[in-house]
Amino acid sequence: MKRRKTLHRWTTVVAGALTLLAAVPANAASKPVSTYDSTTARPIDRSNVDLVAELQPLEKCLYEFGVYPAGGVGYKDSSLPYDHYTPLQASVLTLRAQIMRNNVDTVAGILIDSDGQGVSSMQVAVSSRTTDSQPSIAELVVNDPIASAAYDYVKGAAISVGALRIDAAPLRQQCTIREEFHSLRGVDGRPVTVYTSPSPGSGKMNVVTTPHYEEPVRQLAKRFASDVAIAIDSIEDAGRHDDFAPWYGGLRVNDGMGNCSTSFRVNVSSVITADHCAGSGPYGLNFVNNGSNVGWASNSLKAANVDAKVLTGSTYDNKIWTGPVDNTTTFIKAEGIYPYALAPANGQFLISGAQTGQGALTYQGIYNNAGTACLSSSWGYGCQLLELNAVGTICHRGDSGGPVGQYDPINSRVVALGVVKAVLGDQFSSHKCLITNIEAISFLYGGATIG
Repeated sequence: MKRRKTLHRWTTVVAGALTLLAAVPANAASKPVSTYDSTTARPIDRSNVDLVAELQPLEKCLYEFGVYPAGGVGYKDSSLPYDHYTPLQASVLTLRAQIMRNNVDTVAGILIDSDGQGVSSMQVAVSSRTTDSQPSIAELVVNDPIASAAYDYVKGAAISVGALRIDAAPLRQQCTIREEFHSLRGVDGRPVTVYTSPSPGSGKMNVVTTPHYEEPVRQLAKRFASDVAIAIDSIEDAGRHDDFAPWYGGLRVNDGMGNCSTSFRVNVSSVITADHCAGSGPYGLNFVNNGSNVGWASNSLKAANVDAKVLTGSTYDNKIWTGPVDNTTTFIKAEGIYPYALAPANGQFLISGAQTGQGALTYQGIYNNAGTACLSSSWGYGCQLLELNAVGTICHRGDSGGPVGQYDPINSRVVALGVVKAVLGDQFSSHKCLITNIEAISFLYGGATIG
């Protein structure tokens, strides 16, 4: 049988000091995010993957910016792909989505300030290139009852909402810029490895590529002049041992080609990992841990440009490992979804990868990273990426597929933020940890329950 496990408070060592990670906002931690019966398994519904595949280019680009299409299954037909946010969270996120959806030729981005306890302000960045005056929020939500109702609720909660004009491309032009860079081919005819990340605070699209593809990327950048910021760095898709099922997140799994990690249980019946963690080795699509079967890979989200899939065929628990990579005694419950758009800049989040073990990551914040980054790599075109800062060997090769979340001390759990995708920069020093937004994964799996 499994060894007895002791629940420890989730902590991390930073620069020699033991630091408790910041809690989720008070309005998120006061009650469980979901009322779903976590003891009952249910199948994954892929209807929303088909919905995304049929979107027109602009709609698909907005989806990649975190503006989800209406008409999906598994959640209410609104701007939210998840029904269990608090009323205030839902109103802020709905207002963000509807303003972006309805003003693609005017709005350049939306900046949300969060102090870790809740939202303090919201600013709509309007392109000065497309309007001679600064519109009011009332003008941006006119004729949209969903946006108007959300705006009224947010104002009633005493959250400051305003607009500011900036010299930046509006959303439609940002979509064109992104499409151009991710369609780029090198002299060898192969897709260029490139990363694009909107930065509403700077008014630019951050574009990162490797030294091998620097020349074609810089040539293309000349077409967009001041709308992009080019950087050259390394980009690479990014163990702990257990004995047997039920399997936890943060587990080392091997597909016969290399090691990856598991992250969060989904719909009770499966566990999430990265889609690029698939090989054609002796195990094929079967993943093992220390010789024991963890599950068969299925339900890839690559068709929706999301680097995720699930393992099924065994039993899984709503827990993730804590402590170092050789630990098999401490864990914590993991459930719910943390809305990235409300995450505080410089807020700390948890990683529990099979290579790293337990560590801390720092969120860039929506001013510097709109949480809607995309990466073209050897795996293909992947979007719905969030960018966090990492140091040393935290977020390393082998952590791909592993969990990243926010510690919630009130409910003694970790709330899911995302799944490790890739490393941007030198993975042995200060670098970026790119993760796939868990909100998008839940949406694509038909409003799936995380945990």
